[in-house]
Amino acid sequence: MFFFLQFIEKIWRNRYCKEACSLYPTSEYLSFYQIAGISAYKYHRSILLFVIKMSKIGLICSMKNEIPDAFQIKLTKQIQTHKFSNHIIGTIISGVGCENAEKATKMICRDFNPDFIIVLGFCGGTQTKLNIGEIIIFDNLHYKSNKISIESPHLSNIKKNLTKDSIAFHTGKLQTFDYPVLSRKNLLDGIIGVDMESYFIAQISKKYNIPTLVIRSISDIIPIKKPLLFPKFRLIIRIYRNKRKAKKGLNVFFENMIKNL
Repeated sequence: MFFFLQFIEKIWRNRYCKEACSLYPTSEYLSFYQIAGISAYKYHRSILLFVIKMSKIGLICSMKNEIPDAFQIKLTKQIQTHKFSNHIIGTIISGVGCENAEKATKMICRDFNPDFIIVLGFCGGTQTKLNIGEIIIFDNLHYKSNKISIESPHLSNIKKNLTKDSIAFHTGKLQTFDYPVLSRKNLLDGIIGVDMESYFIAQISKKYNIPTLVIRSISDIIPIKKPLLFPKFRLIIRIYRNKRKAKKGLNVFFENMIKNL
């Protein structure tokens, strides 16, 4: 039996592993028994992704400037894939609002089928004690009277790793709105962040049984009362003025996540 397996391994390596090792140098150190699960009839360049055991992570951002700097991203609403260590990350820029978020989530769930999804981007902070660029990890998502609780082993691991590396973060509730939030008037109790996409992304991914994590960096502090003059224009100016600091928070989080996955 031993010599038979050695013979099969030699054939496998000569026929199928030559190109795989050129694409993934680390695969030359894998044994035959680690890759023998790939059927010969599936031999194709796209199938070579499975030569090494890789987790698939979906990353959804509503705007291009929310994408971490580690990515080289084109401005498109198609899924773009990148390899980090033993992870394949499928990234998509959804666009702002519920309809765009739902379309992008359906696409990444159906066409990429990730192990879990990370919603990464900016949000409005609703408490004066919060600072621009700070990270919030949301454990509950609200939309009107509806609620989704985030339950995933990845959530506790991310918190643990951020704490271990002394990276400050907050946890709490997020409320998703259909419109830009200009004041704290319609907030539910205990809300510390607001956006226009996260609840809808989590709702769709739940239908596909794919866990979702929502991590956002504070890009502006929502005023208690709506400004009398040009409230939307003021919101845009605040976000534009703070985007570099908010983006820095996303970059710090992403680097820590990739390092510890």
